[in-house]
Amino acid sequence: MPSRALAGEVEAKLTAELGRDLIVTGLYGGADWGITDYWLTADRPTVLIATVEKADALMRYLGPILVGRLKLLIIDEAHQVVADVDAQSLANLADHGSRAMRLESLVSRVLTLKPEVIRIAVATVTAQIRRSIRSVIRRRSRCGI
Repeated sequence: MPSRALAGEVEAKLTAELGRDLIVTGLYGGADWGITDYWLTADRPTVLIATVEKADALMRYLGPILVGRLKLLIIDEAHQVVADVDAQSLANLADHGSRAMRLESLVSRVLTLKPEVIRIAVATVTAQIRRSIRSVIRRRSRCGI
């Protein structure tokens, strides 16, 4: 569940790499969708890329159809669930404009409806941890460990 800009990049890359085997479609920004969209009823596996806001709307209006097709949930920017405790974050929370709260609510709803769904959470710190682990492995291999 990425931002609009990232969603567009992800959709283009996945389409180029997997477009022959899977349906790749995105719902973000001004992209519109409807019950007649091909990917909802297609027999082919579908990769759906959506912002938190679009995914939330899909779950509210097409929940049973969407959950029935859902096999894997990848949550990008999962670190956002841990909201900052500053004045702006608290104001967003009070105004129901908190993306962190919306993301947590969406994931909770999906897991309640389909607890067996495979899920992957990706966070900014993941890349930093990967670099750290790579660094440790390189140091150990240089030392003969």
